[in-house]
Amino acid sequence: MIKEDTLFILGAGASMAYGFPSAQDLRMKIIGEFRDSYIPIHKTMNKHELGYDHYEEEERVEKFIKQYEGTPRKFTIDDFLKYNTEYKKLGKSAIILNLLNEEKDSNFDERSKEIESDWYSHLIIIMMPESYEPDSYKELSNNRVEFITFNYERSLEYYLLDRIKRIYNNNYEKEIAEQLKHIKIHHVYGKLGPLYPFGNVKQDCELEYGHDVSFPLLVELLDNIKIIENYESAKKFQEIIKGKKRIFILGFSFDDNNLKNLGIEEVITLDQKIYATTKGLNSEEVEKIEYRFFTAAKRNSYNKTMGPTEFHNLFFEDSNCLELVEKYL
Repeated sequence: MIKEDTLFILGAGASMAYGFPSAQDLRMKIIGEFRDSYIPIHKTMNKHELGYDHYEEEERVEKFIKQYEGTPRKFTIDDFLKYNTEYKKLGKSAIILNLLNEEKDSNFDERSKEIESDWYSHLIIIMMPESYEPDSYKELSNNRVEFITFNYERSLEYYLLDRIKRIYNNNYEKEIAEQLKHIKIHHVYGKLGPLYPFGNVKQDCELEYGHDVSFPLLVELLDNIKIIENYESAKKFQEIIKGKKRIFILGFSFDDNNLKNLGIEEVITLDQKIYATTKGLNSEEVEKIEYRFFTAAKRNSYNKTMGPTEFHNLFFEDSNCLELVEKYL
């Protein structure tokens, strides 16, 4: 059981072990594959339902891809859509289409794409009640853990319910779901759709994990994807961050816009322990972000009656998600 107030902040790298793309991989998939996956489902609709001809949409798709491909390599689809609002519909469609297909193809545990980074399985072992009684599932809601994710996909939600109900031999799905409702998973930029039971979603109202994509469904899901152009959401996440004794930052690139949307530098303090993976960052980048976190925590703790004046609770390590979680959780 997780008995200390613990927060996980998840970037794209946190779910790459299960087959999901990094921001850069998603960019390449959109540029290289979006046209061939989108146009066929678009053509299932007739022009009277759409209000325009198919060739018009094909032209728009070509322009969208060409425009996106012409931006710098590290320009994510989210970055692109902030500057090119006329392509929001197509950009969001590209995200949804790709990630629903990735959900369908995702694999876990022994079938993980990168089994050496499979931290979901370790997380569940830690979250399981200490008792082996058949009704020990009733203790699951006592886990003092919360998640903030920058990912649209719902692999964590799916894995938690699916594997925990299997542990109990599928005998208590409804009761386990009731327990898992208490575990909060916040998606900063929205998610593909609601997934039972998280967020008190009823089973008949969920978007099934890895659901087949039709054009009407694609249109219906567009509003679920958020393109945030200001940092007002930070207030919500700051309240979550404030009370946590331990913060795990996994697969996160420390992009400046993401940090601002999180608002973490305004609220972290010297008495919070922060553990972060830094794979993909060079030593200069790591040193810079460590200094930012240190100075922010020191500034926010200035008026507190604390002894230490140095930040000894920051652990930035060049390790994968599993290695960090195994070491410190």
